[in-house]
Amino acid sequence: RGVDYKSTRSAHPNDLPKAVHDYGYHQQQEWYTDGGLALGLVDEERPFSFVFQEKEPPYLVTVTQLDPPAREVGRHLNQVAVNAYRWCLAHGEWPGYRPAPYTSLPAWVERQYA
Repeated sequence: RGVDYKSTRSAHPNDLPKAVHDYGYHQQQEWYTDGGLALGLVDEERPFSFVFQEKEPPYLVTVTQLDPPAREVGRHLNQVAVNAYRWCLAHGEWPGYRPAPYTSLPAWVERQYA
């Protein structure tokens, strides 16, 4: 059985979907699962749980598993990432930011001085 411990600001079940999305835990689970199968470390897919514990007292905990749609999205995003890596490796081109010769203050700050 796979278990992954995560510290979080809020372990309330209503807050976990955003944390899973923001930190890519759905991708992480599928990466570990597929990797374990491909490397022969496991011979079948096993249940995988996340243990979310709050960083502040009283350090509440929620233990949960991702539902099938979340796992499918994670697996799809992992495949997109692998395909992008292969393309970049084959073509010697890697994504990055364009040069930014000038950076402005946020518009709301500039409005205060206009």
